[in-house]
Amino acid sequence: MVIYFSQNSVHEEGSVSKKVACVLSKNVRKIFNTDIGISITGVAGPTRDEKNNPVGRVYIGICFKRRVKVYMFNFKGTRNSIRKKASLQALKLIEEWIT
Repeated sequence: MVIYFSQNSVHEEGSVSKKVACVLSKNVRKIFNTDIGISITGVAGPTRDEKNNPVGRVYIGICFKRRVKVYMFNFKGTRNSIRKKASLQALKLIEEWIT
């Protein structure tokens, strides 16, 4: 699935940023017409990204109705374990927001 957002956001801050996670979560909620939208952007490795974010840096954006919050995490491990940890953390955050 491709979610569109301003190339200026990516150019200014890189694809792994608080701003991009925020915009993506808002767009997910809007496109699918749901109460909640979630986004995950990060560096799973094996090397740092173009803006020098470290391997394991992950931003998870949650847009619930009209409220938006972005969380930053620094996970350790292999590429696959970082992706799994980010996904599980996103599910935990959704649970916290809806309960």
